[in-house]
Amino acid sequence: MNAPGFLARSMIVAIACMAGACNRPTPDVVMTQATFGLYRTEQAGQAMFEPTRVVPLTAGQQYGWLIRLRTDRPRIRWREELTLPSPPRTWGKEKIGTRVLAANNRSIVTEREVRADSGYIFNAWKVEPGDPSGHYAITISIEDGPSRKFAFELK
Repeated sequence: MNAPGFLARSMIVAIACMAGACNRPTPDVVMTQATFGLYRTEQAGQAMFEPTRVVPLTAGQQYGWLIRLRTDRPRIRWREELTLPSPPRTWGKEKIGTRVLAANNRSIVTEREVRADSGYIFNAWKVEPGDPSGHYAITISIEDGPSRKFAFELK
């Protein structure tokens, strides 16, 4: 045993405990990777994800996020807030989960409960005619724990 090394590690643990770190529960949902980008379908029908911060203002272009999790939970809840630079012509017809539109018509909150056994969760939006160009933001929160914000341009 290396006594000086053991003593140094013990002191670090003691200081961390005094700061309250020993009383914190270990999170059961950990976000290990979070990426924003484009969803594309190749001619062979295979879905592809391309990380980017710029979304082409082309009707039908899909964009969104992909998050890798470490959890033992079979299902998790996520919350997404999408904010646009100005109101769109429409928010679309598709409704999966619960959606709440802000009074200013510039942002929408979507909440869903999904299977987490693959280790990945995701959501996608599609560019529609009348979507405004400019700066967008998406904030994703998982359960009562980790969150991630993505800023991107639609142009």
